[in-house]
Amino acid sequence: MRADRTTQLLVRWLPLGVALGSLAFLAGSIVYVAGGPIVSKDFWWHLKLGEIYWAVGPWLESDPFGYTAGDHKPDPQSWLFGLVLYAVESAAGLHGVRLVHALATAGILWLVYAIFRRESGSPVAACCATCAFIVLAWWRLMQLRPDLVSIGAVLLLYRLLLERGEAPSWTRVGLFLALVVVWANAHGLFAVGLCLLVAALAGYLVQALLLRGLAGGAADAARAAGAARRVAIALLLGACAALLNPKGFGQYLTFFSSSASRALWKIGDEWSPFDPLGWTRDPGGLSFLTWLTADAVLLAFLLAAVVGLWRFVRRSTPRALEGLDMVLLGLGAASVLAILIAYRFLWLSVFPLLFALRGLRVALEGRARLASQASGVLAAASLALALAFHGPGGFRSVVADLPSGTSAYLASHYDPHTFHVDGVRFLRDSGLEGNLFNAYWMGGFLDYWLAPRLRTFIDGRMRFPDEVFDDYFSVNFLRGARAGESFLDVLERRKVDIFFGVGYPEPLPLHRRRVYTTAHLEGEPDWLLVSRSVHHAIYLRRGQRNRENLARVSAYYAREGVPFDAERGFDVGEVIRVRRDWAERHAMVPRDYADLYAARRSPDPEARFRALDGLGLVHALLGDYAQQVAIDRRAAALMPDSHAPRRRLVNGLFRLGRPQEALAMARKLSRLAPDEPRNALILRVARAAAAETTAP
Repeated sequence: MRADRTTQLLVRWLPLGVALGSLAFLAGSIVYVAGGPIVSKDFWWHLKLGEIYWAVGPWLESDPFGYTAGDHKPDPQSWLFGLVLYAVESAAGLHGVRLVHALATAGILWLVYAIFRRESGSPVAACCATCAFIVLAWWRLMQLRPDLVSIGAVLLLYRLLLERGEAPSWTRVGLFLALVVVWANAHGLFAVGLCLLVAALAGYLVQALLLRGLAGGAADAARAAGAARRVAIALLLGACAALLNPKGFGQYLTFFSSSASRALWKIGDEWSPFDPLGWTRDPGGLSFLTWLTADAVLLAFLLAAVVGLWRFVRRSTPRALEGLDMVLLGLGAASVLAILIAYRFLWLSVFPLLFALRGLRVALEGRARLASQASGVLAAASLALALAFHGPGGFRSVVADLPSGTSAYLASHYDPHTFHVDGVRFLRDSGLEGNLFNAYWMGGFLDYWLAPRLRTFIDGRMRFPDEVFDDYFSVNFLRGARAGESFLDVLERRKVDIFFGVGYPEPLPLHRRRVYTTAHLEGEPDWLLVSRSVHHAIYLRRGQRNRENLARVSAYYAREGVPFDAERGFDVGEVIRVRRDWAERHAMVPRDYADLYAARRSPDPEARFRALDGLGLVHALLGDYAQQVAIDRRAAALMPDSHAPRRRLVNGLFRLGRPQEALAMARKLSRLAPDEPRNALILRVARAAAAETTAP
């Protein structure tokens, strides 16, 4: 008897424990990342604009950051979001901003669970659905961007006007109007909420029409019509309230004006359409698990709709129609359409999930045994999502970039490697002024730290003419944007004073094209190297226009006690030789450089080779090719069958203007491993380059 009682308790409570534990793990993971170092690159320009809005208001006459914006005025579509960020940062610093992000994320997840719990009637089903929502929405939740406002606002909209399935009170309508005013000033995509209300209104109207034709459905039809009228009034008043923003009616057109830009589709990532039939990995948070979960949710929604319609057709009663719920069906269908248009809207999966939960509740009514089995399956699904969430790719790659240890987690407000902080610090401390060419993702960070003294080429605001993006991509890929010009001509045409190159060469073959501009201006006579590390290079255009900037650079290095020649520029080898301590402190060389340098004379040949190989790589990435070639020759002689030093030798010899020696080394490399694709590619490139240099 006691054993049976224990079994019953396990059957009843074990699924709930597993589901709650899985949800706690997933929610804790997201809140931990949200409260950690800031990962959103757009956050920085929002914060800086918030400071400007605080000082002068949202109506700006010229762009405070970019010099390529032309006549485009800053778009205050999210001015209130930036203003609040600045207020929090001013009062509590970036720690306060991070805390607010964590609390906002936790609040959103609580709202999602509460909505699912009320609709499903089952805590296990609500946990499973919330786990699925986290897997689908994590990329948006972990970024401190105005999308957080829209996610929270959509959930509040549903609770205020639609959740009860009856006409909302005037108090709720009033709260909704206040929500719309805030929303329309905090995020340009506020119209998503109004579109959802249109879908819900259509659902109410269809429901009322169907109920009128059913026996005993008159009272329910009247209630549905009453709810439709109140929602229609709320929609109309909300559309008017949304006009209370700096752009007026123009705020409605924000999505269409942004998505009309060709540049948006070049940048791609989360603006790409969602393809339920094929997964393509990209940097926009669409891991394989996210794609698979989205497909499962879409399938569950479709199945619930088909079953609900079949039941209603089979037995056309008010109760059957209530189980179908045309309002939730409309919300789910509108959300699916948005997801298919752009998978940045995967967070709208909350409504297809809600509709599927309702269908599940109807299917399990009065079936205790089947409900118990369903709880077990849902708990297992929750656990599977929780375990897979930290699997390869996706969220795991984000967690891997977080600082290890509590003190580092709390102290680090952002990843210094992503933004090449040492290069940014050089630009700030040296006091350089003018027009800067920069990587797209660094624009906001540079805006925050350097504007208005240094003005960026591009940032994440997408408020630039399409030609700016054409020029940006042409420079990245070492080509001109117009007929007959080179990428150097593009820099001249755009009057670029300072070039901030970033990245490092990737091993071949490349799985994804990345930005690598660090070596773009090596050896160019019109450009002077003024800052260098293994990950970045900053060049100053020579000429009268930058005479004062050159004086600022010389004065900066004089203060630092670092050798710098105004004619030859920044000499990497000399700085390492004279001020290795400074080079290490400013991340010019890696932290283990001193250990590698000492181990280059180790009595152990293997240890000596590892040290030389590491030093050769560092000097190659620094563009110190003379020293790199000398080091890699020693490494190649020490290990005759080694490939890496010889590959670097080919590149280094070409960079030093010795193509025939580079070709000879490429042939030796090919003989070491004739079937190695990378070696064969290097040999082909070396032959072509050597032939080009010897051609008349």
